[in-house]
Amino acid sequence: MTEVLIPPRQLLLSRRLWIASCVAGLVAVIFRLADRRGLNDMLGQLAPQLTLGQVDGAVNLAVVMTVALRLGVIALFWWLSTRTVQGVEWARVVLTVLGGMSVGLGLLGVLGLVAGSAATVVAQLGIIQVTLSVVVFGLDVAALAMMFHPNSRAYFIGVRRTRPGNTPA
Repeated sequence: MTEVLIPPRQLLLSRRLWIASCVAGLVAVIFRLADRRGLNDMLGQLAPQLTLGQVDGAVNLAVVMTVALRLGVIALFWWLSTRTVQGVEWARVVLTVLGGMSVGLGLLGVLGLVAGSAATVVAQLGIIQVTLSVVVFGLDVAALAMMFHPNSRAYFIGVRRTRPGNTPA
C-alpha cells in the first residue's frame, strides 16, 4: 500500500499565486491594448509606408496574438502549478526558471522606478500599468517563496520516496 501525501498549504497557495500573477499580467496587457489609438499611432510612426487599413489590420492581429499568447501562458502556469502540487519535481524546476525570469525582469522594472524619475515612468506607462507590474512582481516572489517553503520541500522529498523506483533521499 502506498502512502498518500497531502500537499502542504504553502504549495497550494503557491499555485494560486502563480495563477493570480498570470491573470494580473493578462489584465495589464488588456489595459495596454485598450489604447487602440496609441497603438495605431505608434505603428504608423514605425512604418509610415503602411496605409491606414494596413495599420488597423496589423493592430488587430497584434491584439489577438497578444491575448492568445497571454491565455497560453495562463494555461501553461496552471498546468505546471497543478503538476507541482502533485509533487512533480521537474514542474517545480520549470516554474522556478520561468518565475525567476519574471522576478528578474520585475526587479529591473522596480530598479528603473527607483533609479529614474518615478513620475516620468508613471506618466509614460500609466498608474494602472505600474501598479499591475508591481503586483505581478510581488505575486511571483511570494509564489516562489511558497514553492520552496520547508513544508513544500518536505512534501517533494516525501513524494520522491513513495514513487516506485525511487530510493529514499
